[in-house]
Amino acid sequence: MPRRVTLARLGVSLSRSLSPLVRTPRGWPSPRSGVFAIVAALCLLLLGPALAAAQGLPTLDERIVDQTDTLSGDQRDRALAAFEDLEQDAGVQLFALFVESTGDTTASDFVAQVADANGLDGNDALLVVAMSDRRDAIWVGPLLDEVSDDELDLLLADRIEPELSAGAYGQALVAAAEGLRDARGATLQTQDADNGGGGGIGGFVAVLLLLAGGAALFLWWRSRRPGEPRTGPPGQATAEPERDLDDLAREANNLLLETDEAVRQNIQELGFAEAQFGAAEVEPFRKALDEARASLRDAFALRQQLDDSDPETEAEQRQMLGEIIQRCESAQGVMAEQREHFQTLRNMERDASELLEQLPGALAASEAHIVESEHRLEQVRAEAPASAEEVAGNIEEARKRLAAAREAIEAGHAALGQEAGAAAALSVRTAQETVAQAAQLLGAIDQLAVVLDEARTNGQPLRADVASDLAAARALLEEHPDPALRARLDKLDARMSAAPPGDDLVREYRQLQQVDSAANALLAAATEGAESRNREETAVRLAIRSAETQVNRAEAFLESRRHGIGRVPRTRITDAERELDRARDLATEQPQEALAAATRAGELADDAYEMARQEFGAYDERHGGGRVVTRGGTLPGGGGWGGGGMLAGAILGSILSGGRGGGFGGFGGGSSRGGGFGGGGGGGGGRSRGGGW
Repeated sequence: MPRRVTLARLGVSLSRSLSPLVRTPRGWPSPRSGVFAIVAALCLLLLGPALAAAQGLPTLDERIVDQTDTLSGDQRDRALAAFEDLEQDAGVQLFALFVESTGDTTASDFVAQVADANGLDGNDALLVVAMSDRRDAIWVGPLLDEVSDDELDLLLADRIEPELSAGAYGQALVAAAEGLRDARGATLQTQDADNGGGGGIGGFVAVLLLLAGGAALFLWWRSRRPGEPRTGPPGQATAEPERDLDDLAREANNLLLETDEAVRQNIQELGFAEAQFGAAEVEPFRKALDEARASLRDAFALRQQLDDSDPETEAEQRQMLGEIIQRCESAQGVMAEQREHFQTLRNMERDASELLEQLPGALAASEAHIVESEHRLEQVRAEAPASAEEVAGNIEEARKRLAAAREAIEAGHAALGQEAGAAAALSVRTAQETVAQAAQLLGAIDQLAVVLDEARTNGQPLRADVASDLAAARALLEEHPDPALRARLDKLDARMSAAPPGDDLVREYRQLQQVDSAANALLAAATEGAESRNREETAVRLAIRSAETQVNRAEAFLESRRHGIGRVPRTRITDAERELDRARDLATEQPQEALAAATRAGELADDAYEMARQEFGAYDERHGGGRVVTRGGTLPGGGGWGGGGMLAGAILGSILSGGRGGGFGGFGGGSSRGGGFGGGGGGGGGRSRGGGW
């Protein structure tokens, strides 16, 4: 073994040997302890060669390196404990790395490069998870040759990726460790190479270990001397320190994103299953999903309270963050309960041939939809050019997804010819998802065209109605002055002046809807009796319709581009939907409260849209634009897909490498790969396999 590997392993082993003497909740020595100072100094000395070898790639200076702040402290601790068990039981030293993206490099190549740059070898293993790419890859050293490629594929498909898909990232690391231990036979095998390659440093390291051990024992003895204060009564375990608030918030935020993504994905899975088997067969899954959505919506409502301008005490923040975590875990648990049944129903490997035969019809319908949407978009551009910018890129994005679907169908038929059922199932899933994404993109254009039709028909009558309402309110307030109502009227006059007849019918119509609702509410406040009630009902109806338009716009944008949109816009749109539902529920009995809820829903939806647009724009710019993301992985955007291109080659690569079995369900987070894009790779004498979730 190269010297740098021996040094790295000794450094990590040394830190692990000493760290149990003084530990924090994160599982590592406290920075204030003498032990930590000794360990840190020795690790810097011993790890220096490995750090220098990184050459721009991530440095594995810990067993778990999380560049994305995905893992909470508890998740890290559980994973580290599993890593230690793996090393003790099977002699495998597992590392894990979370990154945002592997860039233009496939995940399997990236993991091999990182392993080589950090000097991993022998019995080492490395798992890489690329969060934005939704890709994963595992590398094993050359002395783990008894762990076959098929076993690595199964480890990714059956253990790691279901946890990643469900958002249980810490459990995915535990699953990796347990899977490697099982593949290794759970027997500690001493490798001669572990004792070699160290040259003449053995005596030097032994002296360092003795010195460090002696210092650590002295510090431990001092902490146990009679008369020294203790953190708990004799005979009782020391109480676990309260979790860091930032760490708690990070876990809550990650769980919100993970659970929201799982819910959205399962909504799509449910649609696929219903189309295939009928509504009655999927009713249990629909009920479970409705329950999960309710828990998630409550969690987002708590997050919105934490985000608003009213500050909470630290105790209140802890309580609310804990409730967010509990509700997200509850939602994930409800979906997970149905996972096995759903996967049995929707066994894509079993049904791959039948599903592939159905896909060309869906593809042809989507291509016809593109022609219709192009015509609608041109009409919108002619009469509402500014509003048309909301969906300007949707046609191009839909074409990319349908091109990917065509290649996936071709690759699926080739896979069936090679009796590679897993690769065929991956092709089916990729085609289904990309066709569904295209439908979402084109649907947003259709929604905008519907609003344009309404504006053509109702715009001018609505403008006249608003002007009449404002004039009536003005006359009432001249007879019965009311400063508060007068101020509201002045604001509405200003909003009408800001919405003159112009060159964008949709934007003008949306503004008129909002002013009309507010004008009816103002008149209701200035009048009495039946007329007042009628005005209130009209105001609520118009406010709800306006809010629905705003929510639909934001939701359509987020749903078709959610891979580049984070927590805050999702929180806003979920809260907007909750307020809209509340407005509908209150409309008859409590019109004033309903009006306020509908107005709030529209404001939140507009916030969500603007935030989502900015976040996705930044994401798209970082990644060069045009990415297509499915549960099977991230497909490159731009350029052409035809001619047996990258997608087909990647899927067919899994056939040549043996493919792999396993069902392709999805409810609650099923696996979705069949060999993975990019195929297998190797570096530093090891082997790597890549996949996606």
